[in-house]
This record gives sequence, structure tokens and C-alpha cells, in this order.
Amino acid sequence: MKTSCGGFNMKKYFILITLAIILTIVTSFAGNIYDQISIYYNDTKIIAGQKEIDLPEQLFIYEGHTYVPLRHFAEALDYVVDWHRESETITLSKNLLEDCNPLVGEYFVYGQITKIEYSEHLISIEQHIDDNSREIFDKLKVVNNPVVIIDRNSKEFNIEFSDVKVGDLVGLIVNKNDEVRGIIVFI
Repeated sequence: MKTSCGGFNMKKYFILITLAIILTIVTSFAGNIYDQISIYYNDTKIIAGQKEIDLPEQLFIYEGHTYVPLRHFAEALDYVVDWHRESETITLSKNLLEDCNPLVGEYFVYGQITKIEYSEHLISIEQHIDDNSREIFDKLKVVNNPVVIIDRNSKEFNIEFSDVKVGDLVGLIVNKNDEVRGIIVFI
């Protein structure tokens, strides 16, 4: 026995109604996720410190805000960018201190800080001498914005020069101009 509604098969009617409902839900759902926006491109330059950042992709402006590709921007500032698919998380971590390079005249000094003059960027240490050390006798000049890390439990963390204190055990990377470019604080 066929049921019809004005010559229309009821099963076909039910299927069409169901499809219409599903399409409405899918369209509504998709409409909540994706919006069409208008963006504007321009030739904005980005300068970090005194270094111009050259990005391989073009910047764009949306509602008065400039958007940049995160990976290229962060890597230009010496950050390591990691994408964690499972948690949909981006992690930025700072490239830490480059190793001492004796081939370019650098040397490593190890000791305990006895005096710091923050405003003058000077540091004095009681040096612990070994076969690989070069003995120093004067205060050492610290470059502007040195890389300073804490080495704790085999993990390294960036800190600021102002966080270094008298009494800290440190390793200093000194460049060929006798300026400290890197400080490792041992805890």
C-alpha cells in the first residue's frame, strides 16, 4: 500500500525534507566558522631593534590591524616556532646563547660575580681558572642586550641582564673586543 500526498510519494517527501534540514544545518554551521573579509595590502616595513625584517609573504591590514605571518616574523627575531597539532598550540621559544667561538677570538670566563654596575654595563668576577680559561684582571664591559640565560636542572631560560646578581656563579662568553656578549648563570 503506497501512501501519497497529492500524487507525491511520502518516502520521497520525507527524504527531501531530511536533506533540506541537513543542508540548512551544514550551511549554518559553516557560516559560523568562515566569514568573508576584506583585507588591504601595503608595503609596511617592520624594524626590530635596528634590523629590518624581510618577510617572504606580504603583510595585510584588516580593520586597522596589520597581520604578519607568525613563523617568518618569529624566526627573524631568533625564535624557534613549533606547531603542536594535537593541542592546536603554537610554541615560541627563544634561540638561546650561541656557543663560544674561539676561531673568531672569543673566550669563556668562569667565576663568581663580585660587582655589577648596571648603568655602566660593567661586571667584575672572582675568576675560577682552569686549563681552558684566559685570565682577566679588569672589569668586563657587557654589550647592550646581551643574551643571558639561567642554567637550572639541565634546562635553560632567558632572563634580563638586570636579573643577574652579585654572588651568582656565571660563565661569560667574551668577544674579541673583551666585551661580554653572553652570560650563563648557574643555579
